[in-house]
Amino acid sequence: MCAPRAPRDPGDLGDTGTAAFGGGGGGGDAAAHRADGATLNQAATAAREVSVRIGNVFVVTGLERARTGGRLASSVHEAVGLPVLALEDGAMQEAGGAADMNEAIDVMAAYVVDRVGRSGVRIGVGDAQVPDVAVLLAQRLRSLRPEAEIVRYSVGPSVGCHTGPGTVGAVFYQR
Repeated sequence: MCAPRAPRDPGDLGDTGTAAFGGGGGGGDAAAHRADGATLNQAATAAREVSVRIGNVFVVTGLERARTGGRLASSVHEAVGLPVLALEDGAMQEAGGAADMNEAIDVMAAYVVDRVGRSGVRIGVGDAQVPDVAVLLAQRLRSLRPEAEIVRYSVGPSVGCHTGPGTVGAVFYQR
C-alpha cells in the first residue's frame, strides 16, 4: 500500500465572486504561469489577482427566480423593459436598463467596454438557451474590442438556478 502524499498545490486560488467562465479565468491564468515556470505560490497569486479584476453583466428574462434565490438586490424591481444586471458583492445589482433585448445587447457591450482596456482582455459570453442572442452579443463585443479574446459558453446549473432560461451576458477581465 502506498502512503498518501501531501498535496503539492496551495489550493487557495481566490474567490472570483462569480462562477463558470469567471471562476475558470483565475485557474487558466494560474496554469499559464505554471507553464511559464512560475512556482505554485506564484501561480496561486496570479489567480488571486485575476479574481479581483473579474466583472460581469447580464440579463435575465424574469426577476422572480433571481429574487427567490436571494441574490437579487432589493433595489431591483420589475419595470417596463429589461433590467441589465451585474453581480457585485454577491448580489445582482442593476447596471442599466433596456427597452428590449437588442438594446440590452448594446447596454451590456458598453458596460464591458467601459471597464476594460484594449490589450489582454478576455471575455466570456454565456447563455442559457438563447444562443442566437449570445452570438449577437459576442459579435457586438468583437466589433468594439477586436483584439479581445472572446470565448462562448453555455450557462450551467450553478448560475442557471439563480437566473433561469433566457439569461445571456458577459464575464470579463483584463490579464
